[in-house]
Amino acid sequence: MTERRKKKTHNGFLRKVSSLFNLDTAHVSTPEMKQVNDTSVESVTHAEAVDALKKAGSTVRLKGDVNLDNVTHEDAVSALKASGERVQLVLIPGPRHGQPSPRTSRANTPSSTANSLRREDVTDSTEEPRVVDIEKGPQGLGFNIVGGEDGHGIYVSFLLAGGPAEKSGQLRRGDRLLAVNEVDITQATHEQAAKALKGTGQNVKLTVVYRPHEYNKFEARINELKQHHTLLRTSQKRSLYVRALFDYDPIRDDGLPSRGLPFRYGDILHVTNASDDEWWQARRLDTTDPDAIGIIPSKKRWERKQRARDRQVKFQGQGTPVSTSQSTLERKKKTLSFSRKFPFMKSREDGKSEDGSDQEPFMLCYTQEDTNADGQDEAVLSYETVQQLTINYTRPVIILGPLKDRINDDLISEFPDKFGSCVPHTTRPRRDYEVDGRDYHFVGSREQMERDIQNHLFIEAGQYNENLYGTSVASVREVAEKGKHCILDVSGNAIKRLQVAQLYPIAIFIKPKSVESIMEMTKRMTEDQAKKTYERALKMEQEFAEYFTAVVSGDTPEEIYAKVKAVITAESGPTVWVPRRDPL
Repeated sequence: MTERRKKKTHNGFLRKVSSLFNLDTAHVSTPEMKQVNDTSVESVTHAEAVDALKKAGSTVRLKGDVNLDNVTHEDAVSALKASGERVQLVLIPGPRHGQPSPRTSRANTPSSTANSLRREDVTDSTEEPRVVDIEKGPQGLGFNIVGGEDGHGIYVSFLLAGGPAEKSGQLRRGDRLLAVNEVDITQATHEQAAKALKGTGQNVKLTVVYRPHEYNKFEARINELKQHHTLLRTSQKRSLYVRALFDYDPIRDDGLPSRGLPFRYGDILHVTNASDDEWWQARRLDTTDPDAIGIIPSKKRWERKQRARDRQVKFQGQGTPVSTSQSTLERKKKTLSFSRKFPFMKSREDGKSEDGSDQEPFMLCYTQEDTNADGQDEAVLSYETVQQLTINYTRPVIILGPLKDRINDDLISEFPDKFGSCVPHTTRPRRDYEVDGRDYHFVGSREQMERDIQNHLFIEAGQYNENLYGTSVASVREVAEKGKHCILDVSGNAIKRLQVAQLYPIAIFIKPKSVESIMEMTKRMTEDQAKKTYERALKMEQEFAEYFTAVVSGDTPEEIYAKVKAVITAESGPTVWVPRRDPL
């Protein structure tokens, strides 16, 4: 072979090696290749040299004083640039079929991730799907998953030390999940995959395939987004204040991209970036906790997940069926129990339970905007936009749910200078012992009161024994402007009407924990009455939850009463958060 032919061959080798290491050949002296593994490449053609390299593996080691096994790409480049005139490269064959390379079997660090991408191209294409059997432990399967968004697969991202997955020795970080108990999840979202894994029995059969290259690319993309603070799109930031209409525990949310922010129903959140469709950045107000900042699910994401859950519950037949034969008129009729302020109702001394268990019906009058359109999907509560106002009146108080009558009476008895009640209106004729303006505001005619109802002068009105009764906005305002909380014994519909009248009430829902807890707190109530009260409370929460200022639960009447007083104190103002009219 001529000297010219030899140089061409050597340069051919150098071009091949340079492409592997991304080298700039201008900085490296031309090396002389002697052997590739067991194949001599001295005095061979360029094609033969290329063929020898193609048959070699993908791990490169520089034989001599410098070892390039398990080093970064930059270190390899530096070593080659610093080499002399003669460079001997030894190419190590890749791992056998079905085995991960030494580096891919380790936990990926930032330095090793980028270095392993090239080598794993071969592994990804040769691995075959395999079946992994895992027996659930007390804490589940013992591994985490990522992916499932924007067409990405579902990958194993973490194995819990000592967990069932790790103990089995069959699952690896970088495995892509193809099926759970023979149910295909290749196109599943993250939520669907998590649900499939949680819904399995004690023994779980997973079909997986080792895809470290795909996983590393996915992980690198997520890390890049985090490092550049672009996890949420910041091109058009939206900042707003919202009131949470649900409890959120980020520990229960499998899809969180970074640290989540826990909150409770009624908490005020400052959403600092709402530009992303899935996740918002927010901080919780009214707290000194420096950690009260993090990621929360967007309105769109939360409502989508809840609708999917509700559909599944209904499909499985676990929901309470609602009669479709009920007429529109019947759905508009409600029952209302007035306690101390309305003496025409039967006394509880007659053995009737509070909260209207067996009390006489009182038909409410509704104006047209009070009714909801039939056939619409049930609304999912997420967030309500709010604004901060300074008010110059004392906020009315509405207690809903079990124990409301007892709490109303206790508030007025314990704090007569802070709480009071308003005088209702009626078309009933005045009795001899009654005083107009003290016992009732007696309206001259039914026609007059009906006009006032249609003109929204009443927060609530209804009919009893052919006579109209109601609570007017003016009566509530009169008490509020005297510096007292007006205790209102009304339904949840009155909350919105007071908001429209700009008399923003403190609406507190007493949420019972169970039928047993109701019976424990109300000793005279039978089990049947307790069940009805519990069902009525659940229905009330579904119907009016978006209007509640706070939701209170407790094990004893004393605990609940203390919490109610704390809420009223915190929400009394004069600076308060109130709903905005613009939708979220």
